Amino acid sequence: MIIDSPILMSENEIDFLHEFIKNNVSPNGIILELGSWKGGSTIVMASTGRRVLSVDYWGDTLFQEWKANITKAGVDHLVIPIRGEDIQVISPWLPQFGGMVEFVLIDTSHTYPQTKKEFQLVYPLVASNGWIFLHDIGHPDYPGCAQAWEELKPILRNHTGVQSLLGGQK
Repeated sequence: MIIDSPILMSENEIDFLHEFIKNNVSPNGIILELGSWKGGSTIVMASTGRRVLSVDYWGDTLFQEWKANITKAGVDHLVIPIRGEDIQVISPWLPQFGGMVEFVLIDTSHTYPQTKKEFQLVYPLVASNGWIFLHDIGHPDYPGCAQAWEELKPILRNHTGVQSLLGGQK
């Protein structure tokens, strides 16, 4: 898959994410993305035709760039941006989507405490048999991701992923 927007994922991670969502998230499934930067991963996920709740604390300039990238990719009708620093900003949106999501991608601060907190907060929102993925596990600049993954992965089953994009099923 070719993405014409900035993205901090390898080609293997992009292809894996796209195919995984196509094969494991129902056509009406909801995706929750924590951390979007300029929208590359948002585009990958929304290009599968699934709805994406994308949470980030974009400043005004970065948010305008994000919106332009989402629009240029033609997926703006599938994406709901939610601006804020914490997962709690999404709670008003969840009732209209049944309060459960089928796929979560956590790719935010990359610190251990924040990654663990986000995992713990989203876990109850994930549907039975839904998926939670973390990005940048094993990245040398972000040891907190690997620490959180090692601690939290026993809660999940059917672990899968590629390179620094790893996850499991609830």
